Amino acid sequence: MLGSRQSGIVGHSQLLDMGMSRGAIRRRIARGSLHRVFPGAYAVGVPPSNGRALWIAALISTVPSFLSHRDAGEHYGMLEPIPGPVHVTVAHGRSLRRDGIVIHRTRSLPRVERRRFGALRVTSPARTLLDLAGVLSERQLIRAFDESHRLGLAERPEILAACERAGSQRGTGTLAALAREPALPVARARNGGEAGFLRFCRTHGLPIPAVNVPLLGCEVDYLWEEHGVVAESDGDHHDSPRARRSDAARDARLLAAGHPVVRFRRREMWTNGHLLAARILATLGRGGG
Repeated sequence: MLGSRQSGIVGHSQLLDMGMSRGAIRRRIARGSLHRVFPGAYAVGVPPSNGRALWIAALISTVPSFLSHRDAGEHYGMLEPIPGPVHVTVAHGRSLRRDGIVIHRTRSLPRVERRRFGALRVTSPARTLLDLAGVLSERQLIRAFDESHRLGLAERPEILAACERAGSQRGTGTLAALAREPALPVARARNGGEAGFLRFCRTHGLPIPAVNVPLLGCEVDYLWEEHGVVAESDGDHHDSPRARRSDAARDARLLAAGHPVVRFRRREMWTNGHLLAARILATLGRGGG
């Protein structure tokens, strides 16, 4: 029962509390019914095969600790999974070393910066962004910040308060500046890529469009309502002859109703951003609105 609540992970002290002797633990390890993941943390039956089990094992091995940095970002959905050691933060003075775990020490981890999800202890979304600000590039941090905003994880006052508590910690100024700028309208964005286009527009001085807007019986990715201009972000599935015919027919119908269409590939935002911005700006200038 305990192992199921902890994704198949149990701690050495938990086994002792259940009445199992140290010798019994060693025998179970020898015959493969327990697998040592980290010191003091074991997997029941089979070695862990997912992030949550590894996270819980790392937390048991370093208690009291909190999942943090990129692993906390992955837990919240701010970052894509990245293979590597588990990152935890501890707020005590004991010296700990664990192979496969990166242990970050902090002088203070106030209650407002802690969260609990069952067996998972995790730094709050605002504190996670603050920790990421010190290790990510500016572009990566912006993506994590925008995704946090899209998912509704942390309010801007929470982020600013975390920055104020951190003082001059690396990346604090960049994160605080993001939290102070006008919010992007990401509520209707379905994923980070859609929210990323809004950030692209702000970076290149373009007006911010509405996202996923019903229009003439269909839904367009982006619409500058004042100009009447539509933008569509095309994936590889738009390359088939059938998709091209369908897109062309839809674009013609929109254009006839006064809505010019700009189609682009998402990678253009990073590889040819200035050209894409110029193309959009030119279309806005001659828009049908």
